[in-house]
Amino acid sequence: MLNAEVSWREKQPQVICVPLNYAVLTNENVGLALRIGPYPGPFSPDDKATIFLTGLAAVLVAETKSNGINPRELQIDFDCAESKLDGYRVCVEAIRRKIAPVPLTITVLPSWLNQTSFGKLVAATDGYVLQVHSLEAPKSADAAFTLCDPLAAQCAVERAGKFGVSFRVALPTYGYVIAFDQTGKFVGLSAE
Repeated sequence: MLNAEVSWREKQPQVICVPLNYAVLTNENVGLALRIGPYPGPFSPDDKATIFLTGLAAVLVAETKSNGINPRELQIDFDCAESKLDGYRVCVEAIRRKIAPVPLTITVLPSWLNQTSFGKLVAATDGYVLQVHSLEAPKSADAAFTLCDPLAAQCAVERAGKFGVSFRVALPTYGYVIAFDQTGKFVGLSAE
């Protein structure tokens, strides 16, 4: 469950914490999620952003434990640019060390599977969630589109299986609102 979300303004973290109702949670099935918005880097073990995220992850885990719940994992959902996966691995390694023995998982996109740095990234985790939902922007308001292409998803799952790291598959459970201007040109979308 989402526990905190970090966005960045001029490379400074802005955090929204989601209060958890510990009275209704059961100890066996609580996984925490930390959502991190796009961040360009740099990434290093002693970078301010890495230190901040590592500390935040530790606080989330400690708070949950202090309320009698042992989280089964901390899942990082980070909108990382494909070109920055090596740097992201540095951050993942730091967070994983800090929250041990709680397992650390990350969300990944199918396009990441093609990057040479992907194998090292997922090897630095306790597992990952392959998000096979996607939407290519339609060319017009009446053009067909799909939220999840089953054949592309199957190919991504097969490729993911070759890395030897435990993973789960996330399917779409939401919808999109797509906007077009008066000329029929695509202008944006919102997911819910």
